[in-house]
Amino acid sequence: MAATSLVLTCASPLFSSPRVISATKKLTTELSISTAKFRRRCSGNNDEVLLEGMPPEYYDDEWQARQREKTKELRRMQREEEEEEERKIEEYREIGTRLKEFPEQDLRKARKLVSSFIRAAEEVEERIEEAAEKGELDELVLMIIWNRLDLARRDDEKDAIRSLDLLYRRVETEILKRQASPAMKLLNDLLNMHDGFEDDAWLKDCRKRMAETFPREDPFSILMPPGFDIDMHQGQLRPPIETETDNTLLRVDFVREVDALLQEVRIEEDATTGSKGEGLDPEAIALKFKQQEKQRTIRQIEAILDLALNLKWFWLKIPNPNVADYLSAHSLHHNHLFLFQSIHKFEHPRFCFERLEYVGQKIQDIAMAERFGRTREVEVHDRYEHNRRLRNPATTAVQQAIHGLAYTIYGKPDVRRLMFEVFDFEQIQPKAV
Repeated sequence: MAATSLVLTCASPLFSSPRVISATKKLTTELSISTAKFRRRCSGNNDEVLLEGMPPEYYDDEWQARQREKTKELRRMQREEEEEEERKIEEYREIGTRLKEFPEQDLRKARKLVSSFIRAAEEVEERIEEAAEKGELDELVLMIIWNRLDLARRDDEKDAIRSLDLLYRRVETEILKRQASPAMKLLNDLLNMHDGFEDDAWLKDCRKRMAETFPREDPFSILMPPGFDIDMHQGQLRPPIETETDNTLLRVDFVREVDALLQEVRIEEDATTGSKGEGLDPEAIALKFKQQEKQRTIRQIEAILDLALNLKWFWLKIPNPNVADYLSAHSLHHNHLFLFQSIHKFEHPRFCFERLEYVGQKIQDIAMAERFGRTREVEVHDRYEHNRRLRNPATTAVQQAIHGLAYTIYGKPDVRRLMFEVFDFEQIQPKAV
Protein backbone atom coordinates (compact mmCIF):
# COMPACT_ATOMS: atom_id res chain seq x y z
CA MET A 1 0.00 0.00 0.00
CA ALA A 2 2.88 2.30 0.74
CA ALA A 3 4.56 1.39 -2.63
CA THR A 4 1.47 2.24 -4.62
CA SER A 5 1.18 5.61 -3.02
CA LEU A 6 4.81 6.32 -3.86
CA VAL A 7 4.31 5.62 -7.59
CA LEU A 8 1.29 7.82 -7.75
CA THR A 9 3.15 10.57 -5.94
CA CYS A 10 6.14 10.49 -8.43
CA ALA A 11 3.97 10.38 -11.62
CA SER A 12 3.02 13.53 -13.46
CA PRO A 13 -0.37 14.93 -12.73
CA LEU A 14 -3.13 14.02 -15.14
CA PHE A 15 -4.31 17.59 -15.53
CA SER A 16 -1.48 20.13 -15.67
CA SER A 17 -2.09 23.73 -15.12
CA PRO A 18 -1.62 26.28 -17.99
CA ARG A 19 1.33 27.82 -16.21
CA VAL A 20 3.22 24.50 -16.34
CA ILE A 21 2.47 23.98 -20.11
CA SER A 22 3.77 27.43 -21.08
CA ALA A 23 6.93 26.90 -19.11
CA THR A 24 7.55 23.61 -20.92
CA LYS A 25 7.12 25.22 -24.41
CA LYS A 26 9.47 28.04 -23.51
CA LEU A 27 12.13 25.61 -22.41
CA THR A 28 11.84 23.57 -25.67
CA THR A 29 12.10 26.69 -27.90
CA GLU A 30 15.14 27.98 -26.10
CA LEU A 31 16.79 24.59 -26.46
CA SER A 32 16.22 24.45 -30.30
CA ILE A 33 17.47 28.02 -30.77
CA SER A 34 20.57 27.29 -28.80
CA THR A 35 21.16 24.17 -30.94
CA ALA A 36 20.83 26.22 -34.22
CA LYS A 37 23.16 28.86 -32.90
CA PHE A 38 25.59 26.18 -32.00
CA ARG A 39 25.54 24.83 -35.61
CA ARG A 40 26.13 28.23 -37.14
CA ARG A 41 28.89 28.84 -34.64
CA CYS A 42 30.57 25.56 -35.40
CA SER A 43 30.25 26.08 -39.15
CA GLY A 44 31.45 29.66 -38.84
CA ASN A 45 34.92 28.36 -37.97
CA ASN A 46 35.11 27.04 -41.59
CA ASP A 47 33.67 30.26 -43.12
CA GLU A 48 30.52 28.45 -44.40
CA VAL A 49 26.85 28.96 -43.73
CA LEU A 50 24.88 25.75 -43.63
CA LEU A 51 21.10 25.79 -43.90
CA GLU A 52 18.93 22.94 -42.83
CA GLY A 53 16.86 21.17 -45.58
CA MET A 54 19.07 22.24 -48.54
CA PRO A 55 20.60 19.60 -50.87
CA PRO A 56 24.35 19.04 -50.82
CA GLU A 57 24.71 20.56 -54.38
CA TYR A 58 23.62 23.87 -52.94
CA TYR A 59 27.03 24.32 -51.32
CA ASP A 60 28.90 23.44 -54.62
CA ASP A 61 30.28 26.53 -56.42
CA GLU A 62 30.33 24.86 -59.86
CA TRP A 63 26.72 23.78 -59.51
CA GLN A 64 25.79 27.33 -58.50
CA ALA A 65 27.58 28.70 -61.62
CA ARG A 66 25.77 26.25 -63.90
CA GLN A 67 22.45 27.20 -62.40
CA ARG A 68 23.15 30.88 -62.98
CA GLU A 69 23.99 30.14 -66.67
CA LYS A 70 20.76 28.20 -67.05
CA THR A 71 18.85 31.10 -65.57
CA LYS A 72 20.45 33.51 -68.05
CA GLU A 73 19.64 31.16 -70.96
CA LEU A 74 16.03 30.83 -69.87
CA ARG A 75 15.67 34.59 -69.59
CA ARG A 76 17.22 35.02 -73.05
CA MET A 77 14.84 32.45 -74.57
CA GLN A 78 11.92 34.16 -72.87
CA ARG A 79 13.00 37.50 -74.28
CA GLU A 80 13.32 35.99 -77.79
CA GLU A 81 9.86 34.46 -77.55
CA GLU A 82 8.43 37.80 -76.55
CA GLU A 83 10.19 39.50 -79.48
CA GLU A 84 8.95 36.78 -81.86
CA GLU A 85 5.43 37.23 -80.58
CA GLU A 86 5.66 40.98 -81.09
CA ARG A 87 7.02 40.44 -84.60
CA LYS A 88 4.15 38.10 -85.49
CA ILE A 89 1.64 40.57 -84.12
CA GLU A 90 3.25 43.29 -86.24
CA GLU A 91 3.16 41.05 -89.32
CA TYR A 92 -0.49 40.22 -88.76
CA ARG A 93 -1.18 43.92 -88.38
CA GLU A 94 0.71 44.62 -91.63
CA ILE A 95 -1.22 41.90 -93.47
CA GLY A 96 -4.46 43.36 -92.20
CA THR A 97 -3.58 46.90 -93.30
CA ARG A 98 -2.10 45.86 -96.67
CA LEU A 99 -5.41 46.19 -98.50
CA LYS A 100 -6.69 49.39 -96.89
CA GLU A 101 -5.94 51.49 -99.96
CA PHE A 102 -8.41 49.53 -102.12
CA PRO A 103 -12.13 50.34 -102.19
CA GLU A 104 -14.29 48.27 -99.89
CA GLN A 105 -16.61 47.17 -102.68
CA ASP A 106 -13.74 45.86 -104.81
CA LEU A 107 -12.31 44.07 -101.79
CA ARG A 108 -15.63 42.38 -101.11
CA LYS A 109 -15.95 41.18 -104.72
CA ALA A 110 -12.37 39.93 -104.83
CA ARG A 111 -12.77 38.04 -101.54
CA LYS A 112 -15.95 36.39 -102.82
CA LEU A 113 -14.13 35.40 -106.01
CA VAL A 114 -11.21 33.86 -104.09
CA SER A 115 -13.65 32.02 -101.83
CA SER A 116 -15.42 30.63 -104.90
CA PHE A 117 -12.06 29.38 -106.21
CA ILE A 118 -11.38 27.59 -102.93
CA ARG A 119 -14.84 26.00 -102.82
CA ALA A 120 -14.73 24.99 -106.51
CA ALA A 121 -12.40 22.04 -105.75
CA GLU A 122 -12.04 20.03 -108.99
CA GLU A 123 -13.76 22.70 -111.10
CA VAL A 124 -11.30 25.42 -110.14
CA GLU A 125 -9.71 25.45 -113.64
CA GLU A 126 -13.01 26.20 -115.34
CA ARG A 127 -13.85 28.79 -112.69
CA ILE A 128 -10.52 30.59 -113.20
CA GLU A 129 -10.87 30.62 -116.99
CA GLU A 130 -14.43 31.90 -116.70
CA ALA A 131 -13.31 34.71 -114.39
CA ALA A 132 -10.46 35.58 -116.77
CA GLU A 133 -12.86 35.85 -119.71
CA LYS A 134 -15.04 38.21 -117.67
CA GLY A 135 -12.01 40.32 -116.73
CA GLU A 136 -12.36 39.66 -113.00
CA LEU A 137 -8.74 38.59 -112.45
CA ASP A 138 -6.45 41.42 -111.42
CA GLU A 139 -3.75 42.38 -108.95
CA LEU A 140 -6.24 42.66 -106.07
CA VAL A 141 -7.23 38.99 -106.40
CA LEU A 142 -3.56 37.99 -106.30
CA MET A 143 -2.96 40.10 -103.18
CA ILE A 144 -5.89 38.51 -101.35
CA ILE A 145 -4.60 35.02 -102.17
CA TRP A 146 -1.12 36.10 -101.05
CA ASN A 147 -2.50 37.39 -97.74
CA ARG A 148 -4.20 34.09 -97.06
CA LEU A 149 -1.00 32.29 -97.97
CA ASP A 150 0.94 34.46 -95.52
CA LEU A 151 -1.50 33.67 -92.74
CA ALA A 152 -1.27 29.95 -93.49
CA ARG A 153 2.50 30.14 -93.34
CA ARG A 154 2.40 31.96 -90.01
CA ASP A 155 0.15 29.24 -88.60
CA ASP A 156 2.16 26.43 -90.27
CA GLU A 157 -0.85 24.90 -92.03
CA LYS A 158 0.84 22.71 -94.64
CA ASP A 159 -2.27 21.65 -96.57
CA ALA A 160 -3.53 25.21 -96.83
CA ILE A 161 -0.07 26.43 -97.87
CA ARG A 162 0.12 23.89 -100.70
CA SER A 163 -3.40 24.59 -101.98
CA LEU A 164 -3.09 28.39 -101.83
CA ASP A 165 0.33 28.31 -103.47
CA LEU A 166 -1.03 26.31 -106.42
CA LEU A 167 -4.03 28.65 -106.66
CA TYR A 168 -1.77 31.72 -106.65
CA ARG A 169 0.45 30.32 -109.41
CA ARG A 170 -2.54 29.34 -111.56
CA VAL A 171 -4.23 32.73 -111.27
CA GLU A 172 -0.93 34.53 -111.92
CA THR A 173 -0.33 32.39 -115.02
CA GLU A 174 -3.81 33.18 -116.34
CA ILE A 175 -3.30 36.92 -115.80
CA LEU A 176 0.09 36.87 -117.53
CA LYS A 177 -1.37 34.86 -120.41
CA ARG A 178 -4.12 37.43 -120.92
CA GLN A 179 -1.62 40.31 -120.82
CA ALA A 180 1.03 38.63 -122.98
CA SER A 181 1.86 39.64 -126.54
CA PRO A 182 0.66 37.47 -129.47
CA ALA A 183 4.16 36.00 -129.81
CA MET A 184 4.30 34.94 -126.16
CA LYS A 185 0.77 33.52 -126.37
CA LEU A 186 1.78 31.42 -129.36
CA LEU A 187 4.95 30.28 -127.58
CA ASN A 188 2.91 29.24 -124.54
CA ASP A 189 0.49 27.28 -126.72
CA LEU A 190 3.36 25.53 -128.51
CA LEU A 191 4.99 24.55 -125.21
CA ASN A 192 1.69 23.23 -123.86
CA MET A 193 1.29 21.03 -126.95
CA HIS A 194 4.20 18.86 -125.79
CA ASP A 195 3.04 15.67 -124.09
CA GLY A 196 6.44 14.93 -122.56
CA PHE A 197 7.26 11.94 -124.77
CA GLU A 198 7.21 12.33 -128.57
CA ASP A 199 9.50 15.22 -129.56
CA ASP A 200 9.25 14.55 -133.30
CA ALA A 201 5.47 14.53 -133.30
CA TRP A 202 5.47 17.68 -131.18
CA LEU A 203 7.81 19.48 -133.61
CA LYS A 204 5.60 18.41 -136.50
CA ASP A 205 2.52 19.84 -134.79
CA CYS A 206 4.44 23.04 -134.00
CA ARG A 207 5.46 23.40 -137.65
CA LYS A 208 1.85 22.98 -138.74
CA ARG A 209 0.62 25.50 -136.16
CA MET A 210 3.25 28.06 -137.23
CA ALA A 211 2.39 27.63 -140.91
CA GLU A 212 -1.26 28.29 -140.08
CA THR A 213 -0.50 31.27 -137.82
CA PHE A 214 2.19 33.20 -139.70
CA PRO A 215 1.20 34.85 -142.98
CA ARG A 216 3.05 33.66 -146.05
CA GLU A 217 6.11 35.72 -146.78
CA ASP A 218 5.43 36.42 -150.42
CA PRO A 219 4.32 39.72 -151.93
CA PHE A 220 0.80 38.66 -152.86
CA SER A 221 0.01 37.31 -149.44
CA ILE A 222 0.88 40.77 -148.15
CA LEU A 223 -0.89 42.72 -150.89
CA MET A 224 -4.05 40.62 -151.02
CA PRO A 225 -6.83 41.48 -148.55
CA PRO A 226 -7.67 39.14 -145.67
CA GLY A 227 -10.04 36.34 -146.59
CA PHE A 228 -8.68 35.86 -150.10
CA ASP A 229 -7.56 32.28 -150.79
CA ILE A 230 -4.38 32.76 -152.74
CA ASP A 231 -4.10 29.05 -153.61
CA MET A 232 -7.63 28.56 -154.95
CA HIS A 233 -8.01 32.13 -156.30
CA GLN A 234 -11.22 32.61 -154.38
CA GLY A 235 -12.38 35.57 -152.40
CA GLN A 236 -13.01 39.28 -152.77
CA LEU A 237 -10.26 41.57 -153.95
CA ARG A 238 -11.84 44.71 -152.54
CA PRO A 239 -9.77 46.27 -149.76
CA PRO A 240 -11.41 45.75 -146.35
CA ILE A 241 -12.73 48.61 -144.28
CA GLU A 242 -10.18 49.26 -141.57
CA THR A 243 -12.39 49.23 -138.52
CA GLU A 244 -10.01 47.48 -136.12
CA THR A 245 -6.30 47.07 -135.67
CA ASP A 246 -4.48 44.25 -137.42
CA ASN A 247 -3.33 41.60 -134.93
CA THR A 248 -1.49 39.49 -137.49
CA LEU A 249 1.62 37.91 -136.02
CA LEU A 250 4.59 37.96 -138.37
CA ARG A 251 7.27 35.33 -138.19
CA VAL A 252 10.01 37.93 -137.80
CA ASP A 253 8.25 39.42 -134.75
CA PHE A 254 7.86 35.99 -133.19
CA VAL A 255 11.54 35.18 -133.75
CA ARG A 256 12.64 38.52 -132.31
CA GLU A 257 10.58 38.21 -129.11
CA VAL A 258 11.51 34.57 -128.50
CA ASP A 259 15.19 35.33 -129.04
CA ALA A 260 15.01 38.25 -126.59
CA LEU A 261 13.34 35.96 -124.04
CA LEU A 262 16.09 33.37 -124.44
CA GLN A 263 18.75 36.04 -123.95
CA GLU A 264 17.16 37.13 -120.66
CA VAL A 265 16.88 33.55 -119.44
CA ARG A 266 20.51 32.83 -120.28
CA ILE A 267 21.66 35.91 -118.39
CA GLU A 268 19.71 34.72 -115.33
CA GLU A 269 21.21 31.25 -115.71
CA ASP A 270 24.73 32.68 -115.76
CA ALA A 271 23.98 34.74 -112.66
CA THR A 272 22.65 31.72 -110.71
CA THR A 273 25.26 29.19 -111.84
CA GLY A 274 27.05 29.11 -108.48
CA SER A 275 23.89 28.58 -106.42
CA LYS A 276 23.19 25.00 -107.45
CA GLY A 277 21.86 22.73 -104.77
CA GLU A 278 24.22 20.13 -103.34
CA GLY A 279 23.52 17.22 -101.09
CA LEU A 280 20.47 15.02 -100.61
CA ASP A 281 18.35 17.17 -98.33
CA PRO A 282 14.80 17.95 -99.55
CA GLU A 283 15.57 21.56 -100.47
CA ALA A 284 18.61 20.60 -102.57
CA ILE A 285 16.68 17.87 -104.39
CA ALA A 286 13.76 20.23 -105.08
CA LEU A 287 16.20 22.83 -106.43
CA LYS A 288 17.81 20.25 -108.73
CA PHE A 289 14.42 19.18 -110.10
CA LYS A 290 13.48 22.81 -110.67
CA GLN A 291 16.72 23.48 -112.56
CA GLN A 292 16.25 20.36 -114.69
CA GLU A 293 12.72 21.43 -115.59
CA LYS A 294 13.98 24.90 -116.48
CA GLN A 295 16.74 23.50 -118.70
CA ARG A 296 14.24 21.25 -120.47
CA THR A 297 11.95 24.22 -121.13
CA ILE A 298 14.90 26.24 -122.47
CA ARG A 299 15.77 23.42 -124.89
CA GLN A 300 12.16 23.29 -126.08
CA ILE A 301 12.14 27.06 -126.68
CA GLU A 302 15.40 26.78 -128.61
CA ALA A 303 13.85 24.04 -130.77
CA ILE A 304 10.80 26.25 -131.43
CA LEU A 305 13.05 29.18 -132.35
CA ASP A 306 15.07 27.05 -134.76
CA LEU A 307 11.85 25.73 -136.27
CA ALA A 308 10.54 29.27 -136.79
CA LEU A 309 13.80 30.39 -138.39
CA ASN A 310 13.76 27.51 -140.90
CA LEU A 311 10.01 27.42 -141.50
CA LYS A 312 9.01 26.74 -145.13
CA TRP A 313 5.52 26.94 -146.55
CA PHE A 314 3.93 24.40 -148.83
CA TRP A 315 4.56 26.24 -152.06
CA LEU A 316 8.30 26.43 -151.52
CA LYS A 317 8.84 22.67 -151.80
CA ILE A 318 6.86 20.53 -154.25
CA PRO A 319 7.50 16.82 -153.68
CA ASN A 320 6.41 15.58 -157.12
CA PRO A 321 8.39 16.96 -160.08
CA ASN A 322 5.72 15.89 -162.54
CA VAL A 323 3.43 18.90 -162.65
CA ALA A 324 0.52 17.29 -164.46
CA ASP A 325 0.46 14.22 -162.21
CA TYR A 326 0.69 16.35 -159.11
CA LEU A 327 -2.15 18.63 -160.16
CA SER A 328 -4.42 15.73 -161.08
CA ALA A 329 -3.55 13.80 -157.91
CA HIS A 330 -4.46 16.75 -155.70
CA SER A 331 -7.43 17.97 -157.79
CA LEU A 332 -5.81 21.35 -158.37
CA HIS A 333 -6.58 23.85 -161.12
CA HIS A 334 -3.99 24.70 -163.78
CA ASN A 335 -3.82 28.20 -162.30
CA HIS A 336 -1.75 26.59 -159.53
CA LEU A 337 1.24 26.31 -161.86
CA PHE A 338 2.79 29.18 -159.94
CA LEU A 339 3.51 26.63 -157.18
CA PHE A 340 6.32 25.17 -159.26
CA GLN A 341 9.72 26.56 -160.09
CA SER A 342 10.10 28.60 -163.23
CA ILE A 343 12.53 27.24 -165.83
CA HIS A 344 13.04 30.62 -167.50
CA LYS A 345 14.12 32.85 -164.63
CA PHE A 346 17.45 33.03 -162.90
CA GLU A 347 17.28 31.89 -159.27
CA HIS A 348 18.09 34.45 -156.58
CA PRO A 349 18.27 33.20 -152.96
CA ARG A 350 17.37 36.28 -150.88
CA PHE A 351 16.17 37.17 -147.33
CA CYS A 352 12.76 35.58 -146.71
CA PHE A 353 12.20 34.35 -150.31
CA GLU A 354 13.67 31.09 -151.47
CA ARG A 355 13.54 32.13 -155.11
CA LEU A 356 12.90 35.55 -156.58
CA GLU A 357 11.55 34.19 -159.83
CA TYR A 358 8.49 33.19 -157.83
CA VAL A 359 7.57 36.85 -157.60
CA GLY A 360 7.61 37.23 -161.38
CA GLN A 361 5.75 33.98 -161.88
CA LYS A 362 3.19 35.08 -159.34
CA ILE A 363 2.58 38.44 -160.99
CA GLN A 364 2.07 36.77 -164.36
CA ASP A 365 0.01 33.73 -163.40
CA ILE A 366 -2.20 35.25 -160.70
CA ALA A 367 -2.49 39.00 -160.87
CA MET A 368 -2.94 39.33 -164.62
CA ALA A 369 -5.08 36.23 -164.82
CA GLU A 370 -7.19 37.46 -161.93
CA ARG A 371 -7.54 40.91 -163.45
CA PHE A 372 -8.08 40.07 -167.13
CA GLY A 373 -8.29 36.32 -167.63
CA ARG A 374 -10.87 35.16 -165.11
CA THR A 375 -13.52 34.60 -167.80
CA ARG A 376 -11.19 33.59 -170.64
CA GLU A 377 -8.27 31.74 -169.13
CA VAL A 378 -6.92 30.53 -172.49
CA GLU A 379 -6.05 34.07 -173.54
CA VAL A 380 -4.31 35.03 -170.31
CA HIS A 381 -0.85 35.28 -171.84
CA ASP A 382 -2.01 37.30 -174.86
CA ARG A 383 -3.94 39.70 -172.65
CA TYR A 384 -0.94 40.05 -170.38
CA GLU A 385 1.35 40.98 -173.29
CA HIS A 386 -1.27 43.35 -174.69
CA ASN A 387 -1.65 44.96 -171.30
CA ARG A 388 2.11 45.32 -170.90
CA ARG A 389 2.43 47.05 -174.28
CA LEU A 390 -0.43 49.45 -173.63
CA ARG A 391 0.75 50.28 -170.11
CA ASN A 392 -2.61 49.58 -168.56
CA PRO A 393 -3.02 51.38 -165.21
CA ALA A 394 -3.69 48.06 -163.46
CA THR A 395 -0.31 46.71 -164.57
CA THR A 396 1.41 49.93 -163.53
CA ALA A 397 -0.18 49.74 -160.08
CA VAL A 398 0.99 46.16 -159.57
CA GLN A 399 4.48 47.06 -160.78
CA GLN A 400 4.66 49.95 -158.35
CA ALA A 401 3.50 47.73 -155.48
CA ILE A 402 6.19 45.15 -156.25
CA HIS A 403 8.72 47.96 -156.66
CA GLY A 404 7.92 49.33 -153.20
CA LEU A 405 8.10 45.87 -151.65
CA ALA A 406 11.47 45.20 -153.28
CA TYR A 407 12.78 48.54 -152.09
CA THR A 408 11.66 47.72 -148.55
CA ILE A 409 13.44 44.35 -148.57
CA TYR A 410 16.60 44.97 -150.60
CA GLY A 411 17.16 48.69 -150.53
CA LYS A 412 17.28 51.25 -153.32
CA PRO A 413 20.49 50.14 -155.15
CA ASP A 414 19.09 46.69 -156.02
CA VAL A 415 15.60 47.75 -157.05
CA ARG A 416 16.35 48.44 -160.73
CA ARG A 417 18.37 45.25 -161.21
CA LEU A 418 15.70 43.23 -159.40
CA MET A 419 12.95 44.52 -161.66
CA PHE A 420 14.96 43.75 -164.80
CA GLU A 421 16.04 40.26 -163.73
CA VAL A 422 12.70 39.12 -162.40
CA PHE A 423 10.17 40.73 -164.71
CA ASP A 424 12.21 41.44 -167.86
CA PHE A 425 10.56 44.84 -168.24
CA GLU A 426 13.09 46.52 -170.49
CA GLN A 427 11.58 49.99 -170.42
CA ILE A 428 10.49 50.20 -166.83
CA GLN A 429 11.93 53.03 -164.74
CA PRO A 430 12.16 52.74 -160.95
CA LYS A 431 10.08 55.27 -159.15
CA ALA A 432 12.15 57.87 -157.33
CA VAL A 433 11.87 57.40 -153.58
